[in-house]
Amino acid sequence: MARYRQGLEGLMNKYQHVSIPRAPERVLLSDVAPFELPPNISSVGFYALVTNSKMRWSGQSLVWSASAPASHTFIGSLLAGMHGSTPPTDAKGRLSIKIEKSWRLPHKFAVRKSDGQRRTLSLPHPLSQLQIVNYYRRNSSALLYACSKSPFSLRRPEKEARYTFTEDALHVYTKSRASRGIEASYREHEIFTSYFRYKSYSNINKFYESKHYHELEARYSFQRRLDITRCFESLYTHSLDWAIRGHYASKQGLEPRESVFSKDLDGLFQAANYGQTNGLLVGPEFSRIAAELVLQAVDVSVQEVLSREFNLKYDRDYWIGRYVDDFFVFCDDTATADLIQDSIETELERYNLRLNKAKEHNHAGPSHSPIDAAKKKIGKRVRKYFKDFQNAYGDESSHLLPPSVHSVISYYKSQVASDAATPAQVNNFVLSVIEKRLQRVIERGAPSTRRECELTTNFLRGICTLVEFLYFAAPSVSASVRATRTLFAALNFMTSDWASRTCGTHC
Repeated sequence: MARYRQGLEGLMNKYQHVSIPRAPERVLLSDVAPFELPPNISSVGFYALVTNSKMRWSGQSLVWSASAPASHTFIGSLLAGMHGSTPPTDAKGRLSIKIEKSWRLPHKFAVRKSDGQRRTLSLPHPLSQLQIVNYYRRNSSALLYACSKSPFSLRRPEKEARYTFTEDALHVYTKSRASRGIEASYREHEIFTSYFRYKSYSNINKFYESKHYHELEARYSFQRRLDITRCFESLYTHSLDWAIRGHYASKQGLEPRESVFSKDLDGLFQAANYGQTNGLLVGPEFSRIAAELVLQAVDVSVQEVLSREFNLKYDRDYWIGRYVDDFFVFCDDTATADLIQDSIETELERYNLRLNKAKEHNHAGPSHSPIDAAKKKIGKRVRKYFKDFQNAYGDESSHLLPPSVHSVISYYKSQVASDAATPAQVNNFVLSVIEKRLQRVIERGAPSTRRECELTTNFLRGICTLVEFLYFAAPSVSASVRATRTLFAALNFMTSDWASRTCGTHC
C-alpha cells in the first residue's frame, strides 16, 4: 500500500501517458457493444481473455495459444460449440476448432429512448465480435479511405486512435484498490471511446456550439434539418457492397478477383444477425461506420446532381452537414432547400432509406430552437456551479459560501418551463456537462486540509443530488448510463483514502 500511496502522491499534480499495445482487439472495448449496455454487463473480461490467450478468428476457425490456461481452453471450446472437449494442438503450438455454422444470434434487448419510444439494440455473439476484430485487422485502412470521400460528413473516422491513456492520480488509486482476480464493472480500465479518431465533431452538441455553426447561421438566411427514419433497421446488408462497388456489379453477381472489403462486410453483418439481410445491428459503433459507407455514397451523388442539374455549388450556394443520419441544410431560400431535399430523398431511395417528415425543421435566420436555448442556459448555470466551488476551494482566506445545488435545480426547472423544452430533450446534454466537469475536479487531486475536505464532500453530495434529480425527471437508458458513471466517480472519490486520512470521522 505504501508503494501505491507514493505513486498517488507523485502523480497528484501531473499526468503520465502510458502506451497501449497496437492491437485491433481494442475494438472489443469500444466498437462492438451498444453504449446503452446495462451496468452489470461489460466487455472487459472478454477482452482480457482474448488478449491473454491470443484468441482470434482465422478463416473459419477459432484459434488460441496452446499455453493458455485450461479455463481459457474450456471457454474457447464452449464458444465453438464443443462442450467439454479439447481441440488438438497443431504444429505451431496453437489450438484450433473449425466452426461449421456461420450464422449466430445476437443478444437483443429493448430500451426506451428519451422521447419514450422503444428501440431494440443488439450485442453481437462473442464469435461475431472476434470476426469484427479480424475485419478491423485486415480492412481498417480501406474503411478509412471509403469514409473520406464526402465533404458533408460531420462525424467520420479519420485515423486510428492514439495508443495511450492518461494515468492520473485517480487511475493509480483505483487500480490500487481493486481486488485481484475479480472483474468489477465499476473499476477503472484502459477503455477507449472508439477504435478510430473522428472528424470533425465527436458529439452533435459540439457542432451546435462551434464557431463554424455560428458562421453558417450568419452566412445563410435559411436552414433545414432532416432526419432519416429508422436508418439502421432499413439498410440492407447488400447496400454496403452497392455503395462501394456500384449497384450493377453487386446485383449482377460480378465476383471480384480478390476479396473486396465491402462484400466481406455484407457477409459479416448477415452472419452476425442470423443470416438476415434486412437491417444492420443497432447499437454498436461498428454499425455506424458501416452506415457511414452508404451515406457517404449518398452525399457524393447529391453533390454531383446539384452541380450538374441545378448549377448549385457546394459551400457557395448551399452548405450541407450530415451527422450520422441527420442532415443540416443551409441556403438562402426555401426553393433551394426543396431542390436539395428532393435530391437527398432520391439518392436515399436507392438504398431503401426515407426521410422522417415529422422531424423536419425549418429556421429562417439564426436558429432559436427552444431546446438549444434551454441547453445553453442550463449548461452555463451548471458550469457556474462548478466555478463557484473552485473559487471557494482555492482561496483559504475567502469567506465565500459554498454553492447551493438547490439553486441550480430551481434554475433548471424555471428554464425548462420558460423555454418550452422538456427534461427528456435537455437532460443528456446537462448530464454530459456534469460528468466532464466532475472529472476535472477529480483529476485535480485530493484535498489536503480539513476545510478543503469539507467543501469537497459537500460539493460531491450536491452533485449526487443534482444527478439523481435529473435522472428521475426524465428516466431513459442513455441518461441512466451517464448518471451511473457520474455517481460512481463521485462516490469512489468521496470514499477514498483522503476522506479518512484528512477528515477522520467527520465526513
